[in-house]
Amino acid sequence: MASFCERHDIDAPDMTAIYMNGTRMSCQQRNFISIGHYYHVDIFNAVIDFQLMEIDSRFSDQAMELLILSSALDPTDAFQSFNIDHICTLVAERFYPQDYT
Repeated sequence: MASFCERHDIDAPDMTAIYMNGTRMSCQQRNFISIGHYYHVDIFNAVIDFQLMEIDSRFSDQAMELLILSSALDPTDAFQSFNIDHICTLVAERFYPQDYT
C-alpha cells in the first residue's frame, strides 16, 4: 500500500500511530489503540455486522436452510462436502415429505 500511495502522491496515515477519538486530546482517550487496529478491527467488524443483518433481512429462514443444505451438492474437490444426511434432510424430510415415504 505504501508504494502505491508514494507513486500517486497520496498521503497515507501511519497505521502504527495512536487512534485519537473525540476531541483528539490524549487525556480524554479511554483506550489507546492504533489506527491500524481501528480500521482492521473496529471498522471491519461493523461492516461485517451490517452485511450479516442485510442478508438476514433479505432471505427467509427456509431460503437460508435450503442454501445451506444445497451446499452438500457442491462438486468441488470431487464432492468432498457431500453429506448424505444433508441430502436426505433436504429432499425427503424437509422440503418434499409428501413425495417420499
